[in-house]
This record gives sequence, C-alpha cells and structure tokens, in this order.
Amino acid sequence: MGLVPFLAEKMNLKLPVGMSEEDVLQYGYLGLVEAAARFESGQYKFSTFASKRIRGAILDGFHTFQRFSTRRMNGRVPTVCSLAEWMEHEEEEPDLSFIEFTENFLEQDKLQKAVSRLSKEEQKVLYLYYVHDYSLRRIACESNLCRNRIFSIRRSALSKLKAYLTKA
Repeated sequence: MGLVPFLAEKMNLKLPVGMSEEDVLQYGYLGLVEAAARFESGQYKFSTFASKRIRGAILDGFHTFQRFSTRRMNGRVPTVCSLAEWMEHEEEEPDLSFIEFTENFLEQDKLQKAVSRLSKEEQKVLYLYYVHDYSLRRIACESNLCRNRIFSIRRSALSKLKAYLTKA
C-alpha cells in the first residue's frame, strides 16, 4: 500500500454523498505532487514531509467538496467539472475591494497607517495583488504557500484594513 492510500485510510473520513474514495485519493495525490515540488532534502525524510502535505490536501478537498455540496444546484450531486468551475468563480469574487477603500479615504496618511498595522505577510500579499496585479496562484508560488492560504491572508488583511479605517 502506497503512502497516499495509507494516509487516506488512516484519516477515516466520513464521505459526503457524491464523494468517492477515489476523490479522496486524487486530492491526496495532488498533495503528493505538491510535496515533491517543494521538498528540500536534509531536514526531514520525504515521507514525513509529504505526509503533512497529503493530509492537508485531502482535508482541503474534503472541506471544499462539503461546502460545495451544501450548495447543490437543482438537487443534483456536484460533478468534478462543476466543482472546479465553482472554485475558480469563488476565487475571483473579492470580498472587499481595495480600490474602494482608497477612493473612500482620501487621506493617504490614514491608509498608510492602517497598512503599517498589518503583518509583513499581509502587506506583501496586498502589495503583489493590487500594485503588481499578481494572481493568487503566482503569489502562492513565490511565497511557497498554497493558493487557498494566500486567498485567506488577503481576505483577512482587507477585513483588518476595513476595521482600522472605519475606526479612524
């Protein structure tokens, strides 16, 4: 038994309707490919490093599928194509517009102070996304983080900015 099937079985997930064991394995194999691309020898054994990536990919896929399956269209079970389409659509929908903030707050000083209160990671993501017009995927590649994490960082930073600017 390979590493991916072993970990998938060990996780013992209760699969939602419409999700098969093959889907879980596919998510695991995606995690394995990501681990192979990011592995640097020396600090850990590959299996130790890959196990974390595989588990994370399986859980990400599982949660995405669960979230999507609660939004079934016309009572049908989601297909792989409709799931992929939904995920791409979800990524492109910004929660908040950074440009709206800058237009609403003419005083650049307030904006600079608010941005300076963000973590360096949040500042970097906003800078690359809004100033350099990088995609979330490109930022993820350059930061050695997954795209979902970059999306989460961006959303969190925008929420913090909104809170800082509305208080000021």
